Amino acid sequence: MATARTPPARPARRAAVVTSIALLVLAALSNPASAETVVRVPGLQGLGTPTWHQLHSEKLDRGFHLFVKTPGDLAPDARVPVVYLLDGGRWFPVLAGYYDGLRFEERLGDVVLVAISYGAEGFRDGNLRSTDYTAPAQDVDYWGGAGAYLEMLETELMPFVEARHPQADPTRRVVFGHSLGGQFVLYAALHAPQVFRAHISSNPALHRNPDHFLETPLPDPVDSALFVADASDDDPVFAAPRQQWLAAMRAQDELPWV
Repeated sequence: MATARTPPARPARRAAVVTSIALLVLAALSNPASAETVVRVPGLQGLGTPTWHQLHSEKLDRGFHLFVKTPGDLAPDARVPVVYLLDGGRWFPVLAGYYDGLRFEERLGDVVLVAISYGAEGFRDGNLRSTDYTAPAQDVDYWGGAGAYLEMLETELMPFVEARHPQADPTRRVVFGHSLGGQFVLYAALHAPQVFRAHISSNPALHRNPDHFLETPLPDPVDSALFVADASDDDPVFAAPRQQWLAAMRAQDELPWV
């Protein structure tokens, strides 16, 4: 029997850290002057001056906020990897600062960071991550939109970004997602591994649809990497199905990803 369309609140331990930086950035961007502008955040040098875009998806019939951080000293003709961050309104303020530090220490090369944000926290306000990032689940009728979201990324969002930021190399795309975002990364790696050169799935939440990931046939070998992070102190509700899938992958004679 299908449940109501409003998703239940997640346990507190699953909530990602919301920093004061994130709140400041969201406040600064709440009323942008145009659909494409450079965003200046005084005093937060780690964020630099990201470019803000607003994209309306024809396929999904709704909008997304995009924040793009490009190293300021790149040559105009440079082509570097492009990292797409799911839940970008939450992770961009954190990861952009880490990236600046790693780049300063020469531990990480040049990349273009692209944060994809809903611009809202709750399901009723337009944050549809529970739909967009998930494969179908029998007991939740609002899950299952990962296929449409992946098509939107491939045909609308990524061409939109890469046309406006030509330093982003479309042959070296990376996708990062945490929790349900991590589920989407696994979905992409299984169903269309050629879209991204690398997949980073942080603590993928498979608690409502593990069978989809256990029963989906592995793709043909492809020149694409998959990295899955498995937290050691996660709630067993979330850890057990993830570890079951990881065990099934380790039992394979050969995996399709490099």
